[in-house]
Amino acid sequence: MSDRLIDNQPLTNVTAEEGLGVSLGSRGIDLVGQDDFSGGSTIKRLRFEADRLEFETSNWTAENLRLTNDPFSPPELELRAATATFEQLESALSKLSTTKSAIVIDDSLRIPLLDGAFAFDSRPRRPGLFNIAFDGDERGGLYIERTWSLFGGEKFSWNFTPQYFLQRALFPTTFDLSDDDEGGLFNDSVFGLTTSARADFSRRSSLNANASLTGVDLTNTEDSLRSKIEFQNRLGNLENPFRLALEYNYRDRLFNGSLGFQTVRESIGGAITSPQISLGDTGVNLNLQGSIKRINDDTDRLDLLNVVRENDRIALTRYQAAAFINKNFSLWTGKALPSTKTQGLRYTPVPVVPYLNLFTEVSGVSSFYSNSDSQLSLEGKVGIEGQLGHFSRNWLDYTGFKLSYSQNLRGDESPFLFDRLVDRQTLSVDITQQIYGPIRLGYQTSIDLSDRDTISSDYILEYSRRTHNVILRYNPVLEIGSLSLRISDFNWQGNSEPFSQDITPVIQGVD
Repeated sequence: MSDRLIDNQPLTNVTAEEGLGVSLGSRGIDLVGQDDFSGGSTIKRLRFEADRLEFETSNWTAENLRLTNDPFSPPELELRAATATFEQLESALSKLSTTKSAIVIDDSLRIPLLDGAFAFDSRPRRPGLFNIAFDGDERGGLYIERTWSLFGGEKFSWNFTPQYFLQRALFPTTFDLSDDDEGGLFNDSVFGLTTSARADFSRRSSLNANASLTGVDLTNTEDSLRSKIEFQNRLGNLENPFRLALEYNYRDRLFNGSLGFQTVRESIGGAITSPQISLGDTGVNLNLQGSIKRINDDTDRLDLLNVVRENDRIALTRYQAAAFINKNFSLWTGKALPSTKTQGLRYTPVPVVPYLNLFTEVSGVSSFYSNSDSQLSLEGKVGIEGQLGHFSRNWLDYTGFKLSYSQNLRGDESPFLFDRLVDRQTLSVDITQQIYGPIRLGYQTSIDLSDRDTISSDYILEYSRRTHNVILRYNPVLEIGSLSLRISDFNWQGNSEPFSQDITPVIQGVD
C-alpha cells in the first residue's frame, strides 16, 4: 500500500534531463541565461496512452496511440497514431511502425508525418540517405554529403564522406572559377570529400586525424586540402586532468577578431593545458597553457622576406605561455517559481532563477619567436550578467543580458597575421528578450572600440516551450547561420494525470 500511495501522489520534483538536440549549420555563442540542451542525445522517459494494447513476446500492437515527453496533461507535444506496432528485430535494434501518425502541439496544431517507421538502434550510428549542409566560403553554399564507415570498432573507426556542391553546380556563374574550370554538373570543382579516423589507445590517450578536400583535382591541392592529425593524452587525475596535445595542421582555419578568418599554411608542435585550478576558498580560478610550434605562414613584414621569392611565407618556431585568472561575484539571486506547467515550466524546461553577477578576468599571453621577435600582452576584462523575470507571463517576462569591456596592453606585434593581437579595446553586448509568449529575440555583438569595427554579430529568433525549442541564428559578419531543434527530457515523481481531462464522471447520479 505504501508503494502504491507514493506512485499515485501528486506530480512533484519535475526536473529536466539531457534531452535530444540537433543543429543544422554553424553554432555560435550560447544564449545568455539559457541552458544548452543541444549536446543531449537521449530521451529516457515517455508517457503513453492507447485504446488497446496487445503484447506478443517482446512485440506489441496499439490502437490510437498517444506518446509524449511532457509530464503534464494535457500534453504540450505528443505523437499520435491510429495504429502502432513495435518489433524487436535484434538485441540492439527495434522498430516502431505507425499509421496516420502526426505530431500534435497543444492539442490543436497537427503536423502529419510522412515517415511511418521509426528505428531505435543502439549500435554504432548508420547514416541516412544523405545529409544537407551549407558552406558559403569554400563549397559555394548548399551541398549534400553521405558518410560511409570504412571501419567501425570500439578502439578504431574510419569514416569517408563524399560531397556534392549542389549550389555551385547549379549556379556556376556566381563563383570565381579558374580559366580551365567552366563549372557544370560534373566538373571537378563540384565534388569534394572529407575523411576522419579515431583510435583510442587507452582511457588517457587517443589519436584523431581528419582531412577535407574541396575539389577532386589532385594537381591543385595547395588551396583545396585541409588536414589535421592530433594525439591527445590526459595527465594526472582523470576527472580533472592536464591535457597534452601533439598535432600537425595543414591549412588550419582560425578566426582572429576584426582580422576575420585566417588560414595557417602549416604548423607542427604541441600544447599542454591545465584543468581549472581553484585557489583555496578565495573563489579565484586559474588556468594555464603552454605550447611550442613550428609554423609556416604568411607575413607582411618585408624585412623577414627575401627580395626574390615565390610567396610571402616564413617559417618560425613559436614558444607560448598563457595564464587566465577569473573571479565571479554574486550581487543578487532571486527565487525560481514552482516547477508547475503554469508557473516555472510554462515556457522553459528549467525554472528561471533571476540573478545578477559581476565577473572579472585577467589574462597574460607571452609569445616568443625564433627570429627574436615577441608579442607580450596583458588583458583585463570586467562585465555584468544576469537575467530578470521568470519567463512565465505572456509579455516581457524575461530579459537575459551580458555586458563586458576588455582592455589590452600589448608590446611588439607578432610577425604572423593569424595570431596578431589587434583588438585592444573590446565591448561585447549580449541580450535576449521575451516578446510574447514563447517567442524570444536575441542580439549578440562584439565591437573593437579603437576603430569602431564590428568583430561579430548574431541575430537570434527563438521559439521556446517546455517540451521543445527551435532557434534560428544568423551572423551577417561571418556569413554563417544555424537552425537548432531541442526535444526536452524530464524526470518526475508521482502519477501524471490522463492525457485528456474532458471526461465528467457521474457520482451517485450527479454529473
